[in-house]
Amino acid sequence: MRLGYQQFCLTGVLRVRSPDFKRLKLYIRIDQNKIFLAKKYTLKDLAQELNISISTVSKALNNSAEISEETQRKVLALAQLYHYRPNSTALRLRERRSNHIGVVLPDLVHHFFTTVFKGIEEYANARGFNVSVCFSDDSSQKEQDAINLLMDSGVDGIILSLAGETQQLKRWEYLQEITAQGTPVVMFDRATDQVLGDQVMIDDVQSAYKATQKLIEWGRSSIALLTTESYLSVNQDRQSGYQKALNDSSLSYDPARVLALPKSEVDPEALRQFFTDCPVDAVLCVNELIAVQAMHVVSSLGKRIPEDVAFIGYNNGMLSKYSYPSLTVVDQQGYLMGEKSAEVLIDKILSKTPLDTNKYVIPTTLVERDSTPNT
Repeated sequence: MRLGYQQFCLTGVLRVRSPDFKRLKLYIRIDQNKIFLAKKYTLKDLAQELNISISTVSKALNNSAEISEETQRKVLALAQLYHYRPNSTALRLRERRSNHIGVVLPDLVHHFFTTVFKGIEEYANARGFNVSVCFSDDSSQKEQDAINLLMDSGVDGIILSLAGETQQLKRWEYLQEITAQGTPVVMFDRATDQVLGDQVMIDDVQSAYKATQKLIEWGRSSIALLTTESYLSVNQDRQSGYQKALNDSSLSYDPARVLALPKSEVDPEALRQFFTDCPVDAVLCVNELIAVQAMHVVSSLGKRIPEDVAFIGYNNGMLSKYSYPSLTVVDQQGYLMGEKSAEVLIDKILSKTPLDTNKYVIPTTLVERDSTPNT
């Protein structure tokens, strides 16, 4: 049996006597002062070596039930000996896909988005897809630039959480454009029905409703809501759930108990003024960063948590676990959201089905910690 490579000493002139030199591949590997030139083997070469058809070799490598165990064993052994690798470029061209997906995130500061991305990447890699990630910094223009960059790199589809400015300005055109061209899009957390794409979400209205109800069950009646820019769809939905829970419990909704903070930076003085002017006994916060900062301000005002003021936030990151006191949260199941987003997109890519708008809801759980009464 051929060894599959010719071996040459580095001393003197390197002479290659192979008549098939054009098909040799240079391996940059030095071992005991020797360099190896190895032929790049193809399906045809394996078939000729074993005196079987190319299609039989291909089926054996793909574990087809049509091929006997003995033939499959021989093909796999020879492929391993010759370090055979399939021509992935040709395969992708034949199947008209790149096995490459793009992800656009609003930022990497929040633990939620990093957790979602981890779910996307691990699921996609397990199914043979590579992942490229870009960040919009909540800028509509940066989001558009990121999508153009990913499209130019030949991705098969896009997963994104809409930039805040995109939702504020209602700039859907560039997303509508790529879906019109047949590129599948999956939106998670922040989405819009104005774009033909699947959506993977939690039920923000219901999750805020249940969190507020829980505070009411603990005997709290003056419940505040700390939120960010109202144009973010998730914040609108969480405020709706908060307000509905108050109304259903015959508690009056007071706009003075709702504080909208800038997303980029929370002003401690604004929080201090709010809690000084508006006495409350519980607070629902739309993310853990706001909640932890608010707890710090409330504590500095001499209030006890949770005895005087109880807190519930969103997400379930390191801040929530290691704040003092530790924060009760609505766990958004970011990893599961990422997995589901990748699953939906890859299934769409492989099935080549027409684009549509399906909505997938990821269940949430309330993780109780020290910022709420222990019951």
